[in-house]
Amino acid sequence: MTLARFGDIRMADRLFKRWSFRTTLAVSCVIVTRHALAYGYDESHPVTLPPSETGWVVSAYSVYDDNVTRTDSDVLSDESLGLTASDGLSLPLSPYVRVLIEGSAGLERFDHWVGLGHLDLGARAELQYRPSAAFYAPTFSLSAHITGLDYETRIRSGERSVAELSVIQPVTDQVTAFAAVSHEERRAENSTFDGHTDGARLHLDDALSDVTTLYAGVEHRYGDAVSTSFPDPDNRALSLSRTPDPAFGDTGRITYRIKGATNFATLGLNRALGEFQSIDLSWRKAVLKPARALTYFGATEAKYTDNQVTLSYLVRF
Repeated sequence: MTLARFGDIRMADRLFKRWSFRTTLAVSCVIVTRHALAYGYDESHPVTLPPSETGWVVSAYSVYDDNVTRTDSDVLSDESLGLTASDGLSLPLSPYVRVLIEGSAGLERFDHWVGLGHLDLGARAELQYRPSAAFYAPTFSLSAHITGLDYETRIRSGERSVAELSVIQPVTDQVTAFAAVSHEERRAENSTFDGHTDGARLHLDDALSDVTTLYAGVEHRYGDAVSTSFPDPDNRALSLSRTPDPAFGDTGRITYRIKGATNFATLGLNRALGEFQSIDLSWRKAVLKPARALTYFGATEAKYTDNQVTLSYLVRF
């Protein structure tokens, strides 16, 4: 495995793992990468799917989030540190089809708002199909992922399940595109944190060199999101459910469940440090616009914006 191919593990992680708009970041390493898809195959090769690279992958990361409350009226920022680990296996069904099975575990701790910290355990199964060994042959995937979340604030604890249909398409020898549609269901101790979303996303990965990868992505989701603030008549009018939230201490803040559309943009850079290590720096912006509109005279459009900067270190054993 070359330096660049390990560096792309992070890219595959970003592409395949459901990225929930964060009070959490969980890392789940999927085995197929752009370089693996293109490496070592020609039209005469009898196997179309590349060999998967199994083994433990551990990620340590730091995040700065400028709006952990996900609101426009009571904005709080925070920093967090996290650690995740994952391992998986590949089950070939034919030269064209295989199943990937993976388990992951992670934790995240916040510097100030400790109630947002959590532990998680996840399991993922993915069915992959690649119709030929040609360099530009796409890889189609159908996956299911379930994660149990144990928050410091008990009312947020629960589980999240995701079903996703995706495709990886080499565009050039340097650029690879990833597209996916997904459905997510969430269940928590308190129904305000329940919900579901439907999403679509597009991601481009550009290998600038053997060790450096630039990536960018956009995503659109529609469904339930949460926003926390002091009691707010606008949030109350927009919300489907609400509850006092001790995640922010004894401050009297309320979390509201709001249905709306969220748009994301991501830009990042990945650098391989050696055969089994890489670092990753990324910026992600999200904007939520509620589905309901405020109707009183003089009301302004309700929306919130969040920015996150993440620095990660990954190593494979």
